[in-house]
Amino acid sequence: MNTKEKHPIITTERLMLRKWLKEDAASLWTLAQDPEIGPLCGWKPHESEQESRQVIDILRQPGTWCVTLRDTGEILGAISLFPQSRWQRNDGSCERELGFWIGRRYWGKGYIPEAAEVLLEEAFRQGTDRVWCGHLDLNRNSARVQEKLGFQYVLTCPGTNPFYPAAWDVVNVLTKEEWESRKQQA
Repeated sequence: MNTKEKHPIITTERLMLRKWLKEDAASLWTLAQDPEIGPLCGWKPHESEQESRQVIDILRQPGTWCVTLRDTGEILGAISLFPQSRWQRNDGSCERELGFWIGRRYWGKGYIPEAAEVLLEEAFRQGTDRVWCGHLDLNRNSARVQEKLGFQYVLTCPGTNPFYPAAWDVVNVLTKEEWESRKQQA
């Protein structure tokens, strides 16, 4: 990955992570209108292709990628590695936050762990000390992805998701040391 670019294209064995384009609105709408996706992530299902087009303006920020199949370009979802975390310790360390979602028909195929691995590797190589990631306690798919990636449980706190007000937020972290140890064992 060329780190001098604000939005580099990143490839893995099966995936290409790239900047969101205005032309992606129809594909985004197809995935984001699903009521099983957005509410678990804290956003309402998209109601129109126009709404998806507006959301793309937000998704085009540096650190957020459109996850696509490398061979076909088919859009699967989104992944972000934010420069700061909501749970940051403020101890002078370099910390980031991982976020992701994927269309329901792509669940269980290992696409998000594959995309996340390459982002985590680059983040830790560039000096990140910790990467945080959270999920709703009822979102087992997101929990499983974080487990696969080696994230460790930190705390459970009252949820902030407007669609599931009774749900709890589960906060996990992956340190550079834990990531390196896991890589050595693989």
